[in-house]
Amino acid sequence: KQFVRFWIHGEHLLVDGKKMAKSAKNFYTVDDIEKKGFSPLAFRYLTLTAHYKTKLNFTWKGIASSERALDNLRKEFARLEFLSKKDKRTSSAGETKQYKKMFLEAISDDLNMPKALSVAWGAVNDTKLTPRGKTALLQDFDKVLGLNLAAKPPKPQADVVKMVQEREKFRTNKQFTKADALRGKVEKLGYIIEDTPQGPFIWREKNN
Repeated sequence: KQFVRFWIHGEHLLVDGKKMAKSAKNFYTVDDIEKKGFSPLAFRYLTLTAHYKTKLNFTWKGIASSERALDNLRKEFARLEFLSKKDKRTSSAGETKQYKKMFLEAISDDLNMPKALSVAWGAVNDTKLTPRGKTALLQDFDKVLGLNLAAKPPKPQADVVKMVQEREKFRTNKQFTKADALRGKVEKLGYIIEDTPQGPFIWREKNN
């Protein structure tokens, strides 16, 4: 089968402001990135923040920032999927069509991936779009971005789920002091709780 029709060579990759080269002994592999505890997709996210015709400066601080941004985007996707289970509203075709148009224009503009990524975040933050509409857009955009947003996150620990359920009972009975105490225990285990009309959304923070 035909391999590719187009081959694009990106600008040089810098490491801490210097050209990455074996002779300079300042080069890293994906294995090196993983050994540092980062996901290879965090590096992919980092590359999406710079146009392929511009130099990209690799720093460990930069990839840590990209890891957080990717985790936030995954959290938003999981949250939107959670909200979509009970919220059956759909965004109007005109609203989603506009974002699809902007995304296509960005990638058609000499692969302007930073702009395309910005369009995706714009859709996430658009209060006029429904959770279902946002989820559909992100699924569509991720066919190009390749960030595996639909990957199922690990399920919360059983004790965390139990505490969240108990907290809901306290909140229903207006026992807010006890409810806040349980929230604190859950957060110490590395989870966040977001109260939504569809119930509590639980997410494990990446750095925990």
